[in-house]
Amino acid sequence: MQENTDYVIHERSSANATGGEGLTTLNDGIFIGTKKYFFFIPTQLKELQTRKTITTTIMYSGELITKYIVQKLNERGMTANDFESFIINELKPELKSVQILSIDDDIEQFKIMTGFFGGGIATNATTRKIGWRPFVNKLGPKKKSIKQFYMYHDKLKNK
Repeated sequence: MQENTDYVIHERSSANATGGEGLTTLNDGIFIGTKKYFFFIPTQLKELQTRKTITTTIMYSGELITKYIVQKLNERGMTANDFESFIINELKPELKSVQILSIDDDIEQFKIMTGFFGGGIATNATTRKIGWRPFVNKLGPKKKSIKQFYMYHDKLKNK
């Protein structure tokens, strides 16, 4: 697989998660996009407790999850379908905090923000102007290449 052809990745993203006591936290993680899916794989989980925050670093198969995922993407003979299947069928059952959105089935439209002060991806389950939810809050310097990757997708709102 080739980056920016078969997939896009940003290794230092963040996404919303519901923490303890109903509070919203920002978990750090990896954003990976294919033509069919958006994936967010947390690298650190934040658990909110009454007077403290507990941060847990995610490991998988004895390695940091970031290193493992990058190696998986670079495996010889790996295809986008193989990688998607791995995330959905192997990784997600073991790491419940992995977020997966099927672009074709789970959302009606999405936008990729590439502003001067930051970038992110928001999704909407309807075609209306209301109901947008952030999927990834930080895309860093790769935001323009990620937007370019999805430039001709039918569901991209802000072409």
